Amino acid sequence: MTAEADVLHMLLLGRRLLELARQAIREPTDDVVGPAAKNVLEELTFRPGSSVEEIADRIRVTPAEVSEILADEQLRSWAELVPDPDDPQRILVWPSAELLVETERRVRRPLDTELADSVPDPAQRRRCIEMLAELADLMLPGEPEGL
Repeated sequence: MTAEADVLHMLLLGRRLLELARQAIREPTDDVVGPAAKNVLEELTFRPGSSVEEIADRIRVTPAEVSEILADEQLRSWAELVPDPDDPQRILVWPSAELLVETERRVRRPLDTELADSVPDPAQRRRCIEMLAELADLMLPGEPEGL
């Protein structure tokens, strides 16, 4: 690797970190829902209070598809639908307490275990974890500790 990182390194590292994070939070029961539903759940968790239209725009599906996903019996308990107080025709979507608890459980898994396959050497793995913590401190100032 070169001494100086460039945009390509940032893109490749970002993609790899996202892949590792998705693998780390994945569980066998996740196969029950499709990719669009997973994207909706992710939106609920990280952008609570979004409208159906905003979610649809961000995950590149129609508002009708988002509404259909939210109406699915398996996912109904994960979301709370609330009319927008400023526009009753508009529906805002919030994560349920159940979804937040489940998400918190998954994202708080220790990195040492999750990175063992990717970085087999324990010393290098510890250094990667320290570097991730340092990057988070530098690049995510003021981010909340929880979800």
